[in-house]
Amino acid sequence: MKTKPQPLDLEEIKIIISDIGKKKAEQLVNYFKYKIKSACEFYMRYKDKPELLWDNHFIKNKEQRLKLFVFCDKLRGLREQEDIEDIEGLINEYNDWLFKLAFKDVLRENEN
Repeated sequence: MKTKPQPLDLEEIKIIISDIGKKKAEQLVNYFKYKIKSACEFYMRYKDKPELLWDNHFIKNKEQRLKLFVFCDKLRGLREQEDIEDIEGLINEYNDWLFKLAFKDVLRENEN
């Protein structure tokens, strides 16, 4: 089902899942809030800071870890050259990648 992008509305979700019981629905919504907040905090903490992510967070997926290494390596080289424009472009590319990493399960296309 494709609709226009909208802000998150957990109350709407609570109404939809209320068939399972009010207490269970409340528990699920609270869990969703916790997980969404955690993903937002992850993104905000590491936004614009690929080296901090490399230093502080072990990424288990080899492909994602390699991608992060490449970002850090390219960034180091651009900083040595003092290439501000390319640094900004690379940071924007990294931030897009990081957002997709933080919200990968939400953004994943329907696999059916």
